[in-house]
Amino acid sequence: MCHEFIGVIDTFNKICSKGLRIFISLFFIVLLLVVAVMVSLLRLKIFLQTNFASQEIIADLLQGFLCDIFLMIFICLILLWLFFIVAGLFLLIKTATSQKVK
Repeated sequence: MCHEFIGVIDTFNKICSKGLRIFISLFFIVLLLVVAVMVSLLRLKIFLQTNFASQEIIADLLQGFLCDIFLMIFICLILLWLFFIVAGLFLLIKTATSQKVK
C-alpha cells in the first residue's frame, strides 16, 4: 500500500506543475484554518449562550480550539488521501487508454 501511495505521489508530481502543487497545499492549509476558526466561533456562541457564569471560559475555548485543529488536520489528511486515490485512478485510466490507442 505504501509503495503504491508513493508511486501515485511521484506520478502526481510529474504531471502537476510546481505552482499547482503549492496551490493545492495552500488550499488545504487555508481550508483547515478557516473550518477550525468557524467551528470554534460556533462553539463560543453556543458556550456563551448556555454558560454565562463560568470562570473557565478561556480554558474551555482553548481546549475546544485545539480539538478543532486536530480534528481538521485529521479530516484534511483523509481528504488528501482520497485526492491521491482519485488522482491514481485517473492516471491508471489515462495510462490504460493511451496504451490501447498505440
